[in-house]
Formats: sequence, C-alpha cells, structure tokens
Amino acid sequence: MNKYAIIDQLTKDAIPVKPYRSNFPLWLGVLLLNALLFICVMGLRNNFMDIIKNIHFWTSNIFLFSSILFAGWATFATSRPNLFARTYIYNIVPVGLLLIALIVKLFGEYQMNDSAVFHIDNGIACVFLTIVYSIIPFGIIRWSIRKGYSTVPQITGILAAFASATAGSLVLNFTCFKSAAMHHIIWHYLPILGIGLLGYYIGVKLFSPKSEVRK
Repeated sequence: MNKYAIIDQLTKDAIPVKPYRSNFPLWLGVLLLNALLFICVMGLRNNFMDIIKNIHFWTSNIFLFSSILFAGWATFATSRPNLFARTYIYNIVPVGLLLIALIVKLFGEYQMNDSAVFHIDNGIACVFLTIVYSIIPFGIIRWSIRKGYSTVPQITGILAAFASATAGSLVLNFTCFKSAAMHHIIWHYLPILGIGLLGYYIGVKLFSPKSEVRK
C-alpha cells in the first residue's frame, strides 16, 4: 500500500470543518459601542473642552488605544495553536505602549494642574468602573475564541484581561475629572497591570485545551 492509499484510508471518514475565523473586528466594534455607552451614561469630564486642546491628551490616548489594539489582536492570534512561537513579545509591546501613554498623560496633566500633581485621593470608583467596563469586552473574547485552541492559555488570558482593562482606562480619560498624576498612576494604570496578572490564572481556567475538552 502506497502512502497516498494510506492517506485516503485515514481521511475517508474525516468531516470538513469551517476554518477558524478571528472575531477581532467584532470585538473592536463591541469595544467602541461599549465605550460610547459608558461615556453617555457617565458624562464627559467637566474640563473636557479645555483638555481636548492639549496635544498630550490626544497623544496619550493614541498610545493607549494602540496598546488595546495590539493586545486584542494578540489575544485572538494566540488562540491559534503554534501560529507564533515568541509569545512573550505580545506582553512586552502592549505594556510598553501603556507606559508611554502614562508618561505622556502625566506630563500633560502636570502642565495643566501642576499644583495637584502629587495629590492622592480616593479612586476606588475608578477601579470599579474599569472592572465593570471590561466585563463585556472580556466576555466577547471568551465567546469568540471558544472554538480556538490556545497552546499558551496563560498568555491568552493575560492579553484578554489587559486589553479589556486598558479599554476601561481609556474611557476614564474622557469621564474622570481628576487630574492628579498620582490618581492616574494608582487608580487608572496600576489596576490594568493587576487585572492583567489576574488574567494569567483566568487563562488557565478558561482558555486551556482541557477546559474546552470538558465542554
């Protein structure tokens, strides 16, 4: 029996399946609609008309949005087995973009309100809003890649949580009226890293091959 006959024998009962399609465009659309909904409910920050004239505000948001785009795309990319080997780069790039966004934002806030730059206040509400906002984007990711097969579920979980939480922080830039640098560091950006690290454990539970087999 030649090799072609063996191949035919092994594949004669194979059932054609649809190729795995990335739902990244769908996720991005839901992300934007979710952001508009939150902004409509929360309202724009009271100094919005002043802040939009600041180039640092828009530059920071561009880097922050770039971080979201990369982390979101990488989440769907890592749901395909062995598509890319160097998955560590997926964590470095979005975090690097986040740090650049933070530096630019802090510089802009300092220029606008340097007297309160190091003022520390209660920002629990900001953390809560970030978590609430991230629920829908994270849920869409979970639903979208349910048919995927991640060989690095920890990385997928980190990226999914990071992208969803960063999107929440981006919305806060338009709704939170507090401009103190320490407020943004403690209540807007550190929670992103914390939620991202939590995604490591969530990824093991939700994105590992074993979790898919049990369904």
